[in-house]
Amino acid sequence: HKLSWNRQTAQALKRMTETCRELNAEILLIQTPGSLKPKKENLRKAEKFFEKASDTGLTLIWETRGPEWFKPENFEALGSILEKAEVVHCVDPFLKEPAYTSKLAYFRLHGLGEKLYYYEYSNSELENLKRKILSVKDVKETYVLFNNLAMFNDAVRFKTYLETGSFPPLTDAYGVEAVWRIIKNLKLPASRKALIGKVGWRLLEVKPGKQYPLKTILSKIPDKTYKDSSVLLKEVEKALESL
Repeated sequence: HKLSWNRQTAQALKRMTETCRELNAEILLIQTPGSLKPKKENLRKAEKFFEKASDTGLTLIWETRGPEWFKPENFEALGSILEKAEVVHCVDPFLKEPAYTSKLAYFRLHGLGEKLYYYEYSNSELENLKRKILSVKDVKETYVLFNNLAMFNDAVRFKTYLETGSFPPLTDAYGVEAVWRIIKNLKLPASRKALIGKVGWRLLEVKPGKQYPLKTILSKIPDKTYKDSSVLLKEVEKALESL
């Protein structure tokens, strides 16, 4: 209903609030699609919706979608609505800053690759992530949710880094053996282009702390169809030696 306040949305919000209570969850994220544009009518609807939703007792988060929300005039209007309703703006911190945060900040990461979600964050990117979230002022609590395909591993790595100051290895293997762990379940034959499309987004650790997107390695192997994994790994080994 695109944030229109009516019987259906009121009932839906009530069900979600009850679900949060059962789960002992204190936060409810509301995500709107890219089709919801920051037009004046939609801004008025959003203002009314969050005014009505303010009695849930939950911390409400609004994740807007689409670049139009970040145009200066729209961004300012959005911030005013959020501040008035005490609703936190959820963004990907690698792409934009939130229009409003209260004492709580909430971020979702969707990857930085050509294709949404198909991404694995490098150590240097996670170091940058820490700097970004710590730069948000007057925040007592910060939530960071990974929403990329490598979400679980990336979250564990980031949490370990925050707690210890260092990163765990991606896997217990490096170089060619690490590549084998990634490709062993792929169906062959497959062309170089197909391999890059399927696993090029994965991150490869050549040695401790030295990481490359697998696409960088696969782009160096001969452009042909690979029918046998041993042949593919030999070409990968040559590509690694050329780095």
